[in-house]
Amino acid sequence: MADDPDSWSIPAEGTKDSDVEKCDSCEDGDSATGSLLTELDSQLLRGVSLAVTLSGFGRHWSSTAGTTTMYQTGPQIYNLSSVVKEFDTFLSHDWQTNRWLKVLALLWIFNLRAATVISLCFSICWGTVLGLHWLPDEAWYIFFPWCVFFLVLLSWQRLRSLVLPKMVFMDKLCIAQHDAILKAQGIVGLAAFLDRSKTLTILWSPKYFTRLWCIYELATYLRQREHKPVKLMPVAMSVVMLLMCIGGMLLMTPYELGYYYYYLKEKNIRYVRGSQGGIHWPAMVRTVAMIVAVAVVLVPVVFWVGIHVMRDIQNLKDQLQDFSIRKSKCFCCCHEHQHPETGEHLPCDRVLVYKMLKIWYSTEGKDFLDSFDDVVRAELSAVALQGAKKAQLPFQDVVYLAMAISATELQKAVQGFVQEANFQGFPDGLVMIQAAFEFLAKFFLNYLTIWLLYLWLIFELCSFGPYLMKRTNCSWSRLLAALVLSLVMFLTFGSFWFITNLINAVVREHFADNLPMFSSLFRLLWLLLPLGLLRWNRRRAGL
Repeated sequence: MADDPDSWSIPAEGTKDSDVEKCDSCEDGDSATGSLLTELDSQLLRGVSLAVTLSGFGRHWSSTAGTTTMYQTGPQIYNLSSVVKEFDTFLSHDWQTNRWLKVLALLWIFNLRAATVISLCFSICWGTVLGLHWLPDEAWYIFFPWCVFFLVLLSWQRLRSLVLPKMVFMDKLCIAQHDAILKAQGIVGLAAFLDRSKTLTILWSPKYFTRLWCIYELATYLRQREHKPVKLMPVAMSVVMLLMCIGGMLLMTPYELGYYYYYLKEKNIRYVRGSQGGIHWPAMVRTVAMIVAVAVVLVPVVFWVGIHVMRDIQNLKDQLQDFSIRKSKCFCCCHEHQHPETGEHLPCDRVLVYKMLKIWYSTEGKDFLDSFDDVVRAELSAVALQGAKKAQLPFQDVVYLAMAISATELQKAVQGFVQEANFQGFPDGLVMIQAAFEFLAKFFLNYLTIWLLYLWLIFELCSFGPYLMKRTNCSWSRLLAALVLSLVMFLTFGSFWFITNLINAVVREHFADNLPMFSSLFRLLWLLLPLGLLRWNRRRAGL
């Protein structure tokens, strides 16, 4: 939701906020509508599909000041929404935050699972096609699953809208901007929109809890006896996740190309379960050197961004403990109740919010604003901090990302299995199941383990970054922290990757033919290590 209603027609991004604690008309001044409503005419209860909100590269999230036509939306924009009985989610946000960050965050929230599942399904199908030799085996075919992943990540909302669109509330599209009366009714009926939402999705930034309407939205949503699910996504975390995803794929590329050109081209060895003719150290050294070269450039950038995000998340507790509704900002008060472009008088939105808070939080012997501050510092703070903890180590997102990065290995596993079935065949079903498990363990599970640890390490080290910054306490503290954590990452993750591949190579060359299931079971047990670390972290955080 916008930080204030007027910013929906003239968003405040790009304008200068003043530190307004209280304006003269805030508590007793005039208001265009009187009081906020928890019930709304059914014809005004409108939602829009997620595909529409993300259309045009997220143009509806744009709020760059300077071009009024962008915000003075007409009835054609309002007609993008339709009457609904309920919303899948209510999108709560502030207009000061960059549009691209919010769009990227929404893609991760709503499209990541579908992108991962479809890329894995494609890997199975594509591996089957290559295993049957319906197409010549080319090096660039290896990267098709990653291409599918990003294609679905960017377009799943459109594909879904053809069958079962996800209906959401987005302020700018669901509240009329072209009609002053309809707009006023929609604004004061904000609680009705929230009451009919299955979930609340908060696109969080450090500015979120400084905005009057953002606080009101969360308070309205949580006043229900049975709290519905709340998803808090730091919008800057979407950049960290993108860097981690692309980084993992770039680190994987030298290995994939090295494996292809050495084993498939030079030695003419197909993807096999057993021995591959010994460990070829020169090829391994070349591959490791290329991976290190990529990591030296990429990893410090990931930590540079990640430390900043984690610092903001960790500062959230202090921000909420010092919360005061009187210090919150809204568009009208920041511009002294005068429209910055037309000069027209702006009714004080703080009056609307305060009147509703007075109904909800009035108690004998205590000011209702003080009572609301206490609720924010206790109940709302608990919900927000719980969401922030999950955002610091999003377990499901980590698993999906690790699977997406490892999708090329699933393709190789399927290709090897189909090749063996096509050229040699299996004497019975038990042998076929054993072969499928061995191929899956050798390729997919092996690298799924590596990338789970890679993602866990980045999140864990980024969380430690703000502490390093405090210890160094200089103008270069963030850069120094990023470099120190990068060095730790190189040593830890590099050692784990090298040891994992070395152990797997030794097991493959010495046990795969005589004890074929031993190597597969070893890889399966090895997978439990990063999964255990992820679960341990969540329990430690009380999740």
